[in-house]
Amino acid sequence: MTVLSILTSGIIIMFYGLTGWLAGTITGLGVSYVICEIIQSIGTNIIWIIPWPEILIAFGFCVIGSIISAALPLSKLSRISVVENISNIEF
Repeated sequence: MTVLSILTSGIIIMFYGLTGWLAGTITGLGVSYVICEIIQSIGTNIIWIIPWPEILIAFGFCVIGSIISAALPLSKLSRISVVENISNIEF
């Protein structure tokens, strides 16, 4: 397996991970804002803030998870001979 294809697979997996992180962050912020507004309408005095440390922690987990989910299968794939496995297929 070439280095380019391994890199491409890693980039695609990272893209999916970051897309999920961004969608989850936006959805979570929206839901927490709506909940905060509902609680404020009842008469409780709370302030809605953007939780930056938690967002950055989630980003870090997303990056680490994407790297692990790309590295483990690709390391196994790099150890097998593609030509040998294709020649062993029976039709």
